[in-house]
Amino acid sequence: MASFWSYLAVFGLAAVPIIEVKGAIPLGLSLGIPQLQCFIVAIIGAMLFTPFIILLTRRVLTWCMNSRINILRRFGHWQHERLLRKGGKIEKYREWFLFIFVAIPLPTTGCWTGSMIAGLFEIPLKKALPIIFLGNVVASALVWLIWGFATSV
Repeated sequence: MASFWSYLAVFGLAAVPIIEVKGAIPLGLSLGIPQLQCFIVAIIGAMLFTPFIILLTRRVLTWCMNSRINILRRFGHWQHERLLRKGGKIEKYREWFLFIFVAIPLPTTGCWTGSMIAGLFEIPLKKALPIIFLGNVVASALVWLIWGFATSV
C-alpha cells in the first residue's frame, strides 16, 4: 500500500511545470499507487495553478509592456507582436488548438503552457478551464497507456 508521502510526491510533481502528469503518473505507478488513484491525484496536481496562470498571464504581459525597465518593456512588446503575428492563424480554432496542445504529452505542453496560451488569447476562465481539464485527462490517459505498455514489454 502506498503511503501518504507517495501521494503527495505525485501531487507535487504533477504541479511542476514541464513535468506535470508526464512524470507524476510513472512515479505514482512505480511507487505502488493504484492506477485510478494515481490518475486522479496527478490530474488534480497538474490543474492546481491553472486558474491563476490564466488570470495573470495577460496582466503580466501588460505590466511588462508598460515597465520602466527597458528589457522588460522590450520583452513585453516582442511577445505581444509575436502573439499578434502567430495568433491570427489559430484565432478561429483557438479552443481546439488549446485542447490538442494540452492533450499531447510532450515536454513544454500541458496545463502550465496551455494556461498561458489561454491567458494570452484571452479565452475566458469559464471556457478555458474545462478545455484544459479535458486536455489534461487525455494527456494523462496517454501517459498511463504508454507507461503500461512500456512496463509490460
